[in-house]
Amino acid sequence: MTALCVIPARGGSKRIPSKNTMAFMGIPMICHSLNTAAESDLFSEIHVSTESKEIMAVAEEAGRKPDFQRPQELADDHTPLIPVLQWVLDEFRRRGRTFDSVCLLMSCAPLLNSTDLRAAYGMYEKHGGEFPVLSAARFPVPVEWAYRLDEEEFLIARKPSALTARSQDLTDAFYDAGMFAIFPTELFSDGSYKSDRPMLAHQLPAWRAVDIDTEEDLLLAEILARGIRSLNEDDDARERVDGLQNPSSSQ
Repeated sequence: MTALCVIPARGGSKRIPSKNTMAFMGIPMICHSLNTAAESDLFSEIHVSTESKEIMAVAEEAGRKPDFQRPQELADDHTPLIPVLQWVLDEFRRRGRTFDSVCLLMSCAPLLNSTDLRAAYGMYEKHGGEFPVLSAARFPVPVEWAYRLDEEEFLIARKPSALTARSQDLTDAFYDAGMFAIFPTELFSDGSYKSDRPMLAHQLPAWRAVDIDTEEDLLLAEILARGIRSLNEDDDARERVDGLQNPSSSQ
């Protein structure tokens, strides 16, 4: 099986300027994803998809010079990731290279590790490579307990009848953790993504499911990264962490 890893890294981030190349724990943010992909030993090609010459230079310095540059029309604030992935696969195909699977790995996922990717690919292969696998995380509380804020900032229950239910009587709910997704490339074979197949979930622990979009996310990720580094220096703590690394592996 030949696998491609695509790391989308658009320039011009507005909420956190230059977040793909900013330093995080001593190295450019995107290099954490590049290192995770490389350490997994899963991919025959790791490609950074970007229109930014700065990001291309950082990737090249890390030993992952992109084979080609993303066109500007696929690099604005409103371009979804699936068309970007489709274009990358088509461009590789035009260059005579095809792959059996493709992993869309986010550029700002510094808490992810190679064990996550290998476990997710194990799930993918267990189901015959037919179904996409999405990184997912469990909501910390039942979604039935959710509120919204009205115009005057009063809390409005989304499901008032469920507010008195015990958490153990409600079913766990999950969300897209925004870290990675694995797809069989046949879903992109005719020029448009076929989204009719159900997706499998690779569950991430909460401390590795921080999607960095805001300054608050960035601070939380740094707090967690420093905490994990500290725990790994303590043998007893590291053993506890290792036992909780992959919740989905015990399900």
